[in-house]
Amino acid sequence: MPTLYDGDFVSTWKTLEEVHRDGSARSIGVSNFQVEHLERLAAETDTVPSVNQIEVHPYFTNDAVREYGQDHGIATEAWSPIAQGEVLDDPTITRIADNIGKTPAQVVLRWHIRRGDIVFPKSVTPSRI
Repeated sequence: MPTLYDGDFVSTWKTLEEVHRDGSARSIGVSNFQVEHLERLAAETDTVPSVNQIEVHPYFTNDAVREYGQDHGIATEAWSPIAQGEVLDDPTITRIADNIGKTPAQVVLRWHIRRGDIVFPKSVTPSRI
């Protein structure tokens, strides 16, 4: 996260680049980076992040960061892809789900996949798992 370590994310990223170069990691990425953070990494380091894990869901599409990532080969991993469950009762999403015989969660996860987002849905509720 760019706000950790007193905002010194560039030196942290350079350390991760060393880990990547020595083969200890196949890829390296970031979390919650905005466009200005990604631009700073591009200007001051050698490696483009493989992934940026950001909050993305139908209520918060985070399009500027996603677009920057697409333009620079950075995959977007959707943090909180179902808005911590808030979308599950959304009238529009539930209507779509009912019309196609799917659950609201399935509809939203498919929306992410069609947009090209990486999603790792999780739940502590056995019926949702």
